Order: sequence, then structure tokens, then C-alpha cells
Amino acid sequence: MKKQKRQATKENAESQKKNPKNIIAGLIFLVGFCICFYPMFANLVNGVRMGEAVSEYTNQSAGTDEAVKAPMLAAADVYNMDITRHGVNLSDPAWKENYDKQLKLGIMPIMGVLSIRKIGVRLPVYHGTDMGVLQVGAGHFEPSSLPVGGPSTHSVVTAHTGLPSARMFTDLHKLQKGDIFSYVCLDRKVTYQVDDIKTVYPDEVSAVQIVPGQDLSTLITCTPYNLNATRLLVRGRRVPNSYDTQGLGMTFVWPWDAVAMAPYIMLVILILVMAHYLVKRRKANKKQLKREKINE
Repeated sequence: MKKQKRQATKENAESQKKNPKNIIAGLIFLVGFCICFYPMFANLVNGVRMGEAVSEYTNQSAGTDEAVKAPMLAAADVYNMDITRHGVNLSDPAWKENYDKQLKLGIMPIMGVLSIRKIGVRLPVYHGTDMGVLQVGAGHFEPSSLPVGGPSTHSVVTAHTGLPSARMFTDLHKLQKGDIFSYVCLDRKVTYQVDDIKTVYPDEVSAVQIVPGQDLSTLITCTPYNLNATRLLVRGRRVPNSYDTQGLGMTFVWPWDAVAMAPYIMLVILILVMAHYLVKRRKANKKQLKREKINE
């Protein structure tokens, strides 16, 4: 009996020693689980946030008097004509101050909303393209025309590809000639039909220059994914708004690619759980055999 008690005490001590290992294994499993599902949940959260920013802008625009919005749009048209004639001096503080005022509704930094119905994108468009802007939406390329349309204008908007936290322009490569995208700035909606798609190096700027008499807009993102050595340019030519039959498109797109991966992730998790169970059961059987030998 004393021998059996000593053996049981020894086994309990061994079990207590292994508890930290089990905790560490559990933590590793939890971290792995979070890493696997982070893109899906982050995309969901950021999609909701962007949707809220768009809704807030839309509501504020709808609640603003026409006597306020009309002069703002007129000022944007004058701004576009001015940069078409004289270009942009990025180092001039006066120009920068004037640029930051354009299409600014109250304290909101959003100048408009971009919609690409084919890939279900609806993004707020902010002034400039610094890193802070591109983490939360699309950025307007400062030397380009404002996205309000007009002859001899060429607006340029850029957004990230491949962010784990948001889709942004990740599916921009799916656009083809004839597809539609649109902007809404205050009360003005302008629609563009894709007429040119190309990949260029970052220093090739001729593709986004203003073409006299034409109303153009180009969407830009980095490519290829993870390398970002070149830029994907999707250019559209102004068409009537009736082409955009689905309006502003979707506020949020469910990350179906992440959902498609879920069964495979769950399978891996199931295999790991079963492997852990089998190893544990095997150890228990060995202990049982030891006990039976001792009892003999």
C-alpha cells in the first residue's frame, strides 16, 4: 500500500510539473488561432469603421444647406482650372493651405466617397496620400485634379493593396475595361468607365497627366503583392451617371477569401486537437501499464 501511495504521489507531482507545459501549449494554440483569423476580423472592424465614416460624411452633406455646398463645388472647379493652367507648387505653403480647404465639410477631412461596384468597394477619400491617410481609406494624389470632374481634369486616387486589416484596393486588379467607378463630392456625383489598365514604375508619371479636353480619373495601387515594385493604374473616362446603375455600391464587403480559408484552418485545428488527445491517451495507457506491473 505504501508503495502504491508513493507511486500515486510521484504521478501527481509529475502531473503538476506538466501543467506549465500545457499552459504554454494552450497559449501557442491561442496565438496561432488569433493569427489565422486576424485578417477576417480586422477587415470586418475596419470595414465597419470606413462605412461609418462614409455615412457620417453623407449625412453631414445632406444636412448642409445648398447655399454652402454650391460655392464649395464652384471653388473646386476653379481650383481644377487653376492647376490645369499653372500646375502645382507642392513646396508653396499658400497652395497647401488652399488645397486643404477644398471640399472640406466642417471639420471632416474627407473630400468625397469613392465607389467601385464590381469589387464592392466604398471608401472615404481623404486629402493627400500620407501613411496615416492610407491606413483608413483612399488618398487623393495632391498634384492631381480634385475628383469633381470637368474638361481638362485628371483626378488620381490611391489606396493600399494587401493590408491584413482592410481590403482597400486589394481587388483592383479584377477591374476590366468597361467597368464603372464613381465619386460623390458633396452633391456632385461623377462616374467613370475604365478605358485603360497598365502597370508602370513609380517614376513614370506621364500616365496620370492631364489630357487637354478630357475628363479622366485614375485609381492607383502597389503591385505585385508583397513586392510593391510597380504601380497598377486603372484609368476611367467620364460617362453619364446613368452608367452606374447600382449607385454607391456596398458599404462593406464580407472577406470571402478569409471565409473560404476557414474550413482548412478548422481542419488544422481539429488535427492538432486530435493529435494532442492521442498523445495524452498514449501517456495515460503507459501509466496504466506501469501501475498494473507494480500491482503484480
